[in-house]
Amino acid sequence: MMKNILQRNQIQPINNYYKTNDYYVLADILKLKNYAIRFHRHHDFGTLTSFKDWSKDNPTKNLVWYDSYNKIKHDRENNFELANMKNAIDSVAAFAITLIAQFGYRNILWNDKINKVIEVIEEPSWNIEDFYIPRRDSDVISDLYEDAKPYPKIESDI
Repeated sequence: MMKNILQRNQIQPINNYYKTNDYYVLADILKLKNYAIRFHRHHDFGTLTSFKDWSKDNPTKNLVWYDSYNKIKHDRENNFELANMKNAIDSVAAFAITLIAQFGYRNILWNDKINKVIEVIEEPSWNIEDFYIPRRDSDVISDLYEDAKPYPKIESDI
């Protein structure tokens, strides 16, 4: 999912393929650290903030759930104990947070389906300039937007 966001914004990987260092640019842009969610039927899981401790210094190890997945992927036998429910739940929460950050949660699909499972506890505040609202050819008032600026390209220092 993050790879797709970077590709669509024409951000190339540092090397030949995307790594966690490349994805970290999205932490600030999507304000991933500012989201907290909870599963409606499983309040005992607590409030989940899968990206809260993500830092540029060591972007893979800071995401414990992702680091665990990566270790299991490369050496299953010696890291099998990392394949636990907490890491699985945190990774599902990370996916949900990324979806929320990218597409929002105040829409029909969310209300009809996902809202029954996931509750957004905390979210970042956004300035109106941060929103991307595409124009449609069918908009009657489209003439008013002639001087509209295109959506800003994601800048990356990677």
